[in-house]
Amino acid sequence: MIDPHKKAPQKIGALPTLPFSIPTQKKFISFTTQDARILKQLKKHLAPEVKKFVELFYQHLLSFSQTRSLLTDLETIARLKKSQTEYFLSLFDGNYSHKYVQVRLQIGQAHERIGLSPVWYLGSYSLYFQFLVPKILATFAKNPNKQKKALLALVKVLLMDMQLAVEAYHSRALEVIKKTNEKLAQLVVQRTGQLKEMEMGYSDLVENSPEMIFSVNQHRQILSMNRTGLVKLGFQSDELKEKKLEDLVPPAYKFRTIEHISQVIQEGYSELETVFLSQTGNEIEVEISSSAMYTPTGEFQRARSFARDVTDRKKLERQLVRWERLATVGSMSAKVAHEIK
Repeated sequence: MIDPHKKAPQKIGALPTLPFSIPTQKKFISFTTQDARILKQLKKHLAPEVKKFVELFYQHLLSFSQTRSLLTDLETIARLKKSQTEYFLSLFDGNYSHKYVQVRLQIGQAHERIGLSPVWYLGSYSLYFQFLVPKILATFAKNPNKQKKALLALVKVLLMDMQLAVEAYHSRALEVIKKTNEKLAQLVVQRTGQLKEMEMGYSDLVENSPEMIFSVNQHRQILSMNRTGLVKLGFQSDELKEKKLEDLVPPAYKFRTIEHISQVIQEGYSELETVFLSQTGNEIEVEISSSAMYTPTGEFQRARSFARDVTDRKKLERQLVRWERLATVGSMSAKVAHEIK
């Protein structure tokens, strides 16, 4: 066992508050004042055996890699042997009050702190049983009744120690979980704030984009429209959600609009030049690029579309065409006039 008083880089935390009183614990395992007296009587018989036991105890620990890794040098082993000797003798002091319990909790915390699994810590009590039971049987060989009482007293005190060790491990685990949860809560708050900032930035980017950004389902029902689209079309968001995409275009463009979404569903992407009608009847010439969005299982969820208002560009293109035609007519007229002359 580890020396609870050894100085270490990491301090042992505050001892846990037990969820039970010491008298209740003793009552639960039927540990009586008679048991305490018997254990105290055993001390004179067992104290001479402590050195032999401690040697056997550490020989056993050194034979397993899980515990040998904690016994790093001779100085450490010598210090631990001293602590183990004190622990062995304290089992038979006959005083199992508050101080006894506090020391047990401290020892349990020390073992948890250095990373010793409770499997090996609790397993080490087997060595106590294996060593002490034959000694007690031999001590009271001529008194079977005393043998029985002494063995039961030993079992109870070791069980009490194991209970306290488990409580120390459990308390420390809860403390670690609590601190981890607090850190996670802080991280969640921090990340949530960052996500909200990103969401606000993304929302602002989408809402105020120069393009109309909208989405429709497989039935071409309008699911959403950004602020730019609402302003250009003159609709409220709720009004648009009652419409299908083809409701926004003149009759001559409806079929191509329906085909556009069908292609997105089938191929994942499509482009379309069409005309939107605003609520007041104004025509807005647009170029639409649409891509499919899918569920985690690969099913079509919605079409996400970007519609660029190209009305002014189209007017300019048509004006240029007219100018080119006028220029051509002018050139032909000049040739005809020249030939007439």
